[in-house]
Amino acid sequence: MKPYFFVILSSFLAAWDGANPSGDTLDAPKNVVALTFDDGPSALYTPQILDILKKNGVRATFFVIGENVEKYPFLVKREVDEGHCVGNHTWSHPLNAPLESRKTLDGQILRTDSAVFKAAGVHTRLLRPPHGWESPWMVRNAESLGYDVVTWTVNPGDWKHPAANVIIKRVERANGKSAIVLLHDGLELKPDPHQENTLKALQEIIDDFRSTGYAFVTIEQMIDNEDFLKAHRDLLTAIKRPRAGYR
Repeated sequence: MKPYFFVILSSFLAAWDGANPSGDTLDAPKNVVALTFDDGPSALYTPQILDILKKNGVRATFFVIGENVEKYPFLVKREVDEGHCVGNHTWSHPLNAPLESRKTLDGQILRTDSAVFKAAGVHTRLLRPPHGWESPWMVRNAESLGYDVVTWTVNPGDWKHPAANVIIKRVERANGKSAIVLLHDGLELKPDPHQENTLKALQEIIDDFRSTGYAFVTIEQMIDNEDFLKAHRDLLTAIKRPRAGYR
């Protein structure tokens, strides 16, 4: 049987259960971490990741690909309904996005935003370029569309499918600093992205951060708190906000 039946059932049960993640806040925590998931939604892994986040009361940020949003709009709606932030990861994850013409790149961004709005009734305001590759003109173009460009500070390379314990070990690089962690619930446009090791690692990643006093926040929570950004300038390597002077 195709996975779509199970993903629809999972989303229905989650909505029926009704206990959305309350999430943490930026009210003077020692450190904060933003868990981010790229390339979804995926019928196989996004529902299971959402289940784990919900169980732990963690809010995360999902950078979605427009073509995948069009396939699984109900998963994007579930992400929004459960308090997560949804960002833009372009329509088709083009390899050379930073080199594309403005017309082409704007189309990739706006088409994805339209799909997200149709699915969940919200607009995207964060852009993560495919592969994290960016150019100065891409950042300026994104700004002209009202976007902040966000990459990451911790990359465990889970898209290469290392073992779960390797992913966990690499995420430990945060090592006492606030962090933006790159993970994946999909892999470009592949129907089976093979992210089972990310799924296996996620609970221990959450437990490890919690045990050392971290709070879990979304990227929007970080960006909307100017005092926080000024106090955690190491994160500004991953957050491009030209109008705010964060370069």
